[in-house]
Amino acid sequence: MGCAYEINDTLLLTREQGFPCDVFDYESHVKNPVTSADVAGKLFHFKGKPTARAFQLDPVRVYFIENTDEGKWLMWGKAFIQSLTIEHVKTTVDPGNAIKFQPGDWMTSGSFIVSEVYDPEYQRIATSHEVPAAWNFFADKS
Repeated sequence: MGCAYEINDTLLLTREQGFPCDVFDYESHVKNPVTSADVAGKLFHFKGKPTARAFQLDPVRVYFIENTDEGKWLMWGKAFIQSLTIEHVKTTVDPGNAIKFQPGDWMTSGSFIVSEVYDPEYQRIATSHEVPAAWNFFADKS
Protein backbone atom coordinates (compact mmCIF):
# COMPACT_ATOMS: atom_id res chain seq x y z
CA MET A 1 0.00 0.00 0.00
CA GLY A 2 1.17 3.48 -0.81
CA CYS A 3 0.03 6.89 0.21
CA ALA A 4 -1.88 8.93 -2.35
CA TYR A 5 -2.02 12.02 -0.17
CA GLU A 6 -0.09 15.05 -1.35
CA ILE A 7 1.20 17.76 0.99
CA ASN A 8 1.66 21.24 -0.51
CA ASP A 9 3.31 24.48 0.60
CA THR A 10 1.99 26.25 -2.49
CA LEU A 11 -1.57 27.15 -3.42
CA LEU A 12 -1.41 27.19 -7.23
CA LEU A 13 -4.79 28.12 -8.71
CA THR A 14 -6.33 28.56 -12.13
CA ARG A 15 -9.37 30.77 -12.68
CA GLU A 16 -11.52 27.63 -12.87
CA GLN A 17 -10.22 26.52 -9.47
CA GLY A 18 -11.03 29.88 -7.92
CA PHE A 19 -8.08 32.18 -8.46
CA PRO A 20 -9.61 35.60 -7.61
CA CYS A 21 -8.77 37.35 -10.90
CA ASP A 22 -11.26 40.11 -10.09
CA VAL A 23 -8.88 41.21 -7.31
CA PHE A 24 -5.52 40.02 -8.67
CA ASP A 25 -4.95 41.11 -12.26
CA TYR A 26 -1.31 41.62 -13.25
CA GLU A 27 -1.74 44.57 -15.62
CA SER A 28 -3.89 46.42 -13.06
CA HIS A 29 -1.47 45.50 -10.28
CA VAL A 30 1.45 47.11 -12.13
CA LYS A 31 -0.51 50.37 -12.56
CA ASN A 32 -2.19 50.42 -9.13
CA PRO A 33 -0.73 47.73 -6.83
CA VAL A 34 -3.01 45.61 -4.68
CA THR A 35 -1.78 45.69 -1.09
CA SER A 36 -2.19 43.35 1.83
CA ALA A 37 -4.47 45.96 3.42
CA ASP A 38 -6.76 45.82 0.36
CA VAL A 39 -7.51 42.13 0.98
CA ALA A 40 -7.29 42.03 4.78
CA GLY A 41 -10.15 39.97 6.18
CA LYS A 42 -11.37 38.74 2.77
CA LEU A 43 -12.04 35.02 2.56
CA PHE A 44 -11.42 33.39 -0.81
CA HIS A 45 -12.43 29.89 -1.94
CA PHE A 46 -10.92 27.30 -4.25
CA LYS A 47 -12.26 24.06 -5.67
CA GLY A 48 -11.37 21.23 -7.99
CA LYS A 49 -7.71 20.71 -7.04
CA PRO A 50 -7.08 17.17 -8.30
CA THR A 51 -5.98 14.52 -5.81
CA ALA A 52 -6.31 14.33 -2.07
CA ARG A 53 -3.98 17.03 -0.82
CA ALA A 54 -3.19 18.86 2.36
CA PHE A 55 -1.71 22.32 2.72
CA GLN A 56 0.21 23.87 5.54
CA LEU A 57 -2.43 25.31 7.86
CA ASP A 58 -2.73 28.79 9.42
CA PRO A 59 -0.50 30.17 10.93
CA VAL A 60 2.00 28.59 8.52
CA ARG A 61 2.02 30.30 5.14
CA VAL A 62 1.59 28.79 1.73
CA TYR A 63 2.81 30.56 -1.39
CA PHE A 64 -0.09 32.04 -3.36
CA ILE A 65 0.46 31.56 -7.12
CA GLU A 66 -1.70 32.14 -10.17
CA ASN A 67 -1.62 29.47 -12.88
CA THR A 68 -2.50 31.74 -15.81
CA ASP A 69 -4.59 30.84 -18.84
CA GLU A 70 -1.30 30.32 -20.70
CA GLY A 71 -0.09 27.83 -18.08
CA LYS A 72 2.47 30.26 -16.66
CA TRP A 73 2.92 30.72 -12.91
CA LEU A 74 2.84 34.17 -11.33
CA MET A 75 3.66 34.52 -7.64
CA TRP A 76 1.29 36.90 -5.83
CA GLY A 77 2.36 36.51 -2.22
CA LYS A 78 1.46 34.35 0.75
CA ALA A 79 -1.79 32.92 2.07
CA PHE A 80 -3.17 31.12 5.10
CA ILE A 81 -5.42 28.11 4.50
CA GLN A 82 -8.64 28.42 6.51
CA SER A 83 -10.45 25.21 5.52
CA LEU A 84 -9.94 22.06 3.47
CA THR A 85 -12.40 19.53 2.09
CA ILE A 86 -11.26 16.34 0.40
CA GLU A 87 -13.97 14.54 -1.54
CA HIS A 88 -14.12 11.17 -3.23
CA VAL A 89 -15.69 12.05 -6.57
CA LYS A 90 -15.43 8.81 -8.54
CA THR A 91 -14.05 5.28 -8.42
CA THR A 92 -11.79 4.00 -11.16
CA VAL A 93 -12.16 0.34 -12.07
CA ASP A 94 -9.64 -1.34 -14.37
CA PRO A 95 -10.68 -3.81 -17.12
CA GLY A 96 -10.27 -6.73 -14.70
CA ASN A 97 -12.87 -5.15 -12.35
CA ALA A 98 -10.26 -4.17 -9.78
CA ILE A 99 -10.74 -0.85 -8.04
CA LYS A 100 -7.65 1.29 -8.37
CA PHE A 101 -6.68 4.77 -7.27
CA GLN A 102 -6.41 7.50 -9.90
CA PRO A 103 -5.57 11.16 -9.15
CA GLY A 104 -8.93 12.37 -10.53
CA ASP A 105 -10.84 10.13 -8.11
CA TRP A 106 -10.36 12.67 -5.32
CA MET A 107 -10.72 16.47 -5.34
CA THR A 108 -9.67 19.07 -2.79
CA SER A 109 -11.36 22.39 -2.12
CA GLY A 110 -11.09 24.95 0.64
CA SER A 111 -10.77 28.56 1.68
CA PHE A 112 -7.89 30.93 2.32
CA ILE A 113 -6.96 34.47 3.22
CA VAL A 114 -4.14 36.35 1.58
CA SER A 115 -1.66 37.35 4.27
CA GLU A 116 0.87 39.16 2.08
CA VAL A 117 0.69 40.63 -1.43
CA TYR A 118 3.96 41.17 -3.25
CA ASP A 119 4.47 44.60 -4.82
CA PRO A 120 5.06 44.37 -8.62
CA GLU A 121 8.84 44.66 -8.38
CA TYR A 122 9.16 41.93 -5.76
CA GLN A 123 6.57 39.83 -7.60
CA ARG A 124 8.84 39.86 -10.66
CA ILE A 125 11.92 39.01 -8.57
CA ALA A 126 10.22 36.22 -6.60
CA THR A 127 8.63 34.66 -9.68
CA SER A 128 11.88 34.86 -11.63
CA HIS A 129 13.86 33.18 -8.84
CA GLU A 130 11.37 30.63 -7.53
CA VAL A 131 9.39 29.38 -10.53
CA PRO A 132 10.97 26.93 -13.00
CA ALA A 133 11.71 28.55 -16.37
CA ALA A 134 9.15 26.43 -18.26
CA TRP A 135 6.31 27.85 -16.15
CA ASN A 136 7.75 31.25 -15.26
CA PHE A 137 5.35 34.10 -16.17
CA PHE A 138 8.27 36.42 -16.91
CA ALA A 139 10.52 33.95 -18.78
CA ASP A 140 9.53 35.12 -22.27
CA LYS A 141 9.02 38.78 -21.37
CA SER A 142 11.76 41.35 -21.68
